[in-house]
Amino acid sequence: MICETNSDNLLKYFPDEINSALKKGKILDDREIYEVRLRINRPVMLRGSEKNYFLGVSGEKITNADMALICTENDMEYTFMEVCDNSLYSYENELKEGFITLGGGHRVGICGTAVMSSKGIKSVREIGSMNFRIARQVKGCAEELCFRLFSDAPSGLLVAGAPSSGKTTMLRDLCRLLSEKYVVSVIDERYEIAAVSQGIPQNDVGPMCDIFSGYPKDKALETAVRTMSPDIMLCDEIGNSQDVSAIMTSVNCGVAVIASVHAGNCDELKRKKKIMKLLEQGVFDNIVFMKEKGRVHTVIKMEEFLRKGEKKHEY
Repeated sequence: MICETNSDNLLKYFPDEINSALKKGKILDDREIYEVRLRINRPVMLRGSEKNYFLGVSGEKITNADMALICTENDMEYTFMEVCDNSLYSYENELKEGFITLGGGHRVGICGTAVMSSKGIKSVREIGSMNFRIARQVKGCAEELCFRLFSDAPSGLLVAGAPSSGKTTMLRDLCRLLSEKYVVSVIDERYEIAAVSQGIPQNDVGPMCDIFSGYPKDKALETAVRTMSPDIMLCDEIGNSQDVSAIMTSVNCGVAVIASVHAGNCDELKRKKKIMKLLEQGVFDNIVFMKEKGRVHTVIKMEEFLRKGEKKHEY
């Protein structure tokens, strides 16, 4: 497997001292690290797949918070304004949702004080924490799945896993491989799968792929069926009633759907009533549970899941 990161695009958002440390330690290219967290007047944290670290002044990964680089109030203000392109108004909708997606598919979670209106959250002020989730394209991680499940024809697949388990990483590689053989429509609501910039995907999503960026999933699913005639539609993090209805319509039109959902195991998945409706209607042929970034833990045939939740294949 080949792991690729658009790290140069990400470094520019950090102030000089933090930027320099990240660059010296090649932190953004370190496959173990998948988050960089800033908190005002507290150490810069590096979240790893096995353990958490702090960022040393010279870029080293350390476990002693007292020796770590501190994010100052000025650092936070600089980073926040860079992420917002120095125009808070332009990112008002994203701030209400609590995150901004950057070029390359990186996502920044934003934590602060909510500004409320009669219609709900209007904006966020007094930013106290920011969480940079590093997007990586792990080429080859979906090869075995494609061989097992998609050799003969398109089929429905649900990719399940806990947060940060690699669901989107797997979707990216599925898209890249499947669009060599099938016409694929990608519903990239948050710009995380293809990371389109000015109409051009920044990630390799294959030659026969059409991308709907920034659309609400239900609208994009409906539009894709009508206009792009896909063999497969692929989308991230389904869950609400609109998603379920649009997916049912797509499947009834003869399109296979690949989607992801937050669920770390069979019991968690069975508690999601809206998703269970799709499973019981035969939308998906198999379920994949992710173990960690780009790695599959279990593949379960749908009939086995609905009957007992038994594990069909262990990786």
